[in-house]
Amino acid sequence: MGRGRAQKIVHLKPTLKTISLLLPVSMIEDLKVLANRRDVPYQSLLKLFLGERLAQERHVRPGLDSSR
Repeated sequence: MGRGRAQKIVHLKPTLKTISLLLPVSMIEDLKVLANRRDVPYQSLLKLFLGERLAQERHVRPGLDSSR
């Protein structure tokens, strides 16, 4: 390799924000059961489900503003 500039490898993580969300107890329990079957934390599964739905909505409604 030549003597170019050293390259820094940066692993960027998305900025996260804590929110409070009221959900029916039955919905949380169902989510925990599904998460347990997949061997993932239920909050991670919830983020996955939300991300998938947001992607679907963006596809159906391309003008949806994703910068919020």
